[in-house]
Amino acid sequence: MKNWKTLWEELTRQKSAFRLVLIGAAGLLMLALAGLFPSGGGTEAQTSDQSQTIDRQAYEKELEKDLEALISRLDGAGETLVMVTLEESENYVYATDEKYDDSRQNYENEHVLYNTGGGSAPLLETTYMPTVRGVAILCEGGEDARVASKITETVSALLNLGTNRISVAKIN
Repeated sequence: MKNWKTLWEELTRQKSAFRLVLIGAAGLLMLALAGLFPSGGGTEAQTSDQSQTIDRQAYEKELEKDLEALISRLDGAGETLVMVTLEESENYVYATDEKYDDSRQNYENEHVLYNTGGGSAPLLETTYMPTVRGVAILCEGGEDARVASKITETVSALLNLGTNRISVAKIN
């Protein structure tokens, strides 16, 4: 018992070590308490259509923001606004397992499933981001043919997009 008492007195004298022990004990207590309560698995009740729409919009906005930042730094472009349109939402490819059926003498594909705690779900193998349909760019230098050409070439190279799907105009 004296060992614990002397250890406690030593820790309280060294304030930084005492704080570290307190933080560690609080962390262990929180971990122990977290195991007592059910996990918030019900928060994933969003439909896949809603999450795909949100992901698509976020991807669209991120592309627009990145393109605006890049184009505005091109010589002669000036203030820039960009709008991106996408072909479709992202495509998901799920893992499959190919099995040979002796009775039918053919192969059958089944989705690979994994346990989610409350059931099972298909294993996502890869996600393909939506393809860009077109880009509209408004900038201060949009009336200058050289600037418009530089912007069109840059966007075409970045997005692997035909120049006929890129429009550059002067901003008001």
